[in-house]
Order: sequence, then structure tokens, then C-alpha cells
Amino acid sequence: MGGKVNLYLDDESLDVWHSLPRGIRSQVVRQALLNQKVSSEGRDKMLIQEKKRKLSNVEKELYQLMSIKEKLMCEITELEEVIASANHKIPRNPADIKCLTEKQPFASACFHGRTFYNSDSERTISVEGGWYAFHAGSMRKLRDGWILSDYWPEHPKMSDLPKGTILGMVRLGPRETTESASSRTSGDPWIHPGFMYCHEILEVHPFQNPVDTGRKYGSRWSLVESDEIERMHDELKSCGLY
Repeated sequence: MGGKVNLYLDDESLDVWHSLPRGIRSQVVRQALLNQKVSSEGRDKMLIQEKKRKLSNVEKELYQLMSIKEKLMCEITELEEVIASANHKIPRNPADIKCLTEKQPFASACFHGRTFYNSDSERTISVEGGWYAFHAGSMRKLRDGWILSDYWPEHPKMSDLPKGTILGMVRLGPRETTESASSRTSGDPWIHPGFMYCHEILEVHPFQNPVDTGRKYGSRWSLVESDEIERMHDELKSCGLY
């Protein structure tokens, strides 16, 4: 007395199954089994083939899941950047904006492709970074072997670079050690190994008319003169930050 069994067929075998007349399907399967006379070794080979088929399906599913994971991670990163930007809004009163005095040519270079701001202090810039007004100070001697034109090809003469003016607004990323940043960026040339910390330059807005403030003492300060605050407000409005 016979019995009823369920068969799993792949797409190719299923096409063949549907092509057979209904009345002979069972006979074809029965004859195929009799012809096969599966030995123990043959059975093992068939099991191996079946497991390989399942493994192939698992690998396809893993590939799809990895693609989904990568997409989700990118979306999370983008959302985190939006949140970080929202958390570092520019103060509505220009007098509350922190100004940074940076020596030339590095102050101007921030608005011409510079990618990192270097610092030895834990107090000059907040650990999470944020918006700062960049003020051009005096000239700094370039470190040996470092050629500015390699990274800012069309820079003006050093003597023509502005001094004593706020050049624009810069948004800095979170603090990190120069060692870790250099490793992360495969040795970004704007990371100075002589400094302990650095902040990535994430966004810049140069002023159409730099705000002249004269010489300032100290690396971080705020505007106090009413005419400077007014001009600062006008420039922030012109570049779309107000």
C-alpha cells in the first residue's frame, strides 16, 4: 500500500513538473526513483547538494540584509549630523558669538579648503565644537617641509592676507586627538602633529565684507563695540545665517 509524500522542487524542476500531464506525474517520479536506486553514498551527495542550495539562499539573504544595514547606517549618520547642526545654532545676538583669533595664513585658509583646526588647549573650543567667528591675527611661520601652495594653490601673497578682521563663520566638529584624526583621515595634511587636539572644519561662511576689529589679545573673545556688533549682524544676515 502506497502513501502520499510532499516534494520540494526548485524553479527549474517545477517548470518540468507543470509541463507533465497530470496523469503521469506520479509514474515519472516513481520510475525516476527506481532508476536511481540511491545508495548511501548517493544519498549523501544529494544531501550535500541540498545543503549547498540552502547555503546559497542564506548568502543571498545575508547580502540583502547587509545592503539594508549599510543604508540604515548612512541614514542614521545623516540624521545625527542634522541633530548636531541643530544643537549648535548661532546665537541671535552677535555679542554672544565666540570669536577665535587664528594666525595667518591659516585663518584665511579656513575659507579656501582647510579641513582641520588644531589646538593645544581644552578650553579654547568646547569639546563638542560648534560655530565660531574666525578672526585673522598675525603671521605664523610654516612648519619645515610644509608648503602652503600644495594645499591652497592660488593663495595670495602672505603680505596681502588680511589681519585684524573677522573673516567669516566656521562650524567645527567635536574635539579629537590629532593622532586619532590623522589615522581616521589617512594623514590629512591640515592636521598638525605638533598639536594635541584638532577639530574638523564642517562648514564655513565667508563674509562679503570682513568685520574690522583691529588687533585682539587672547585666542577666544567676544565683540563689545556696538559698531562691530552691528556690522557683524549685517554680515551674518548677508550670508544667510540670520
